[in-house]
Amino acid sequence: MQMKCDTDLCSDSDNSTALIKAAQFQEECVMILLKFVADSNVMDASVNIALHYAVYSENICTTANLLMHKAVMDTKSKVYLDHLYL
Repeated sequence: MQMKCDTDLCSDSDNSTALIKAAQFQEECVMILLKFVADSNVMDASVNIALHYAVYSENICTTANLLMHKAVMDTKSKVYLDHLYL
């Protein structure tokens, strides 16, 4: 049985999706969410996408996977923009 759910639903007061939370801490969860077509470009309340958090956390594998799944590198962030260009 296949379960259908909205992986892009914002789940907390920061409007963070499951992918944004996973990009901060759980590389395996990122891969599972991307496999189920989570949108890698959904922004949270701070105008950050999962890619910004992965770069800030210096998680190279997650960053690469997000980019392979069409995360937009030029997305502007209030906080993490400079890290994308280091």
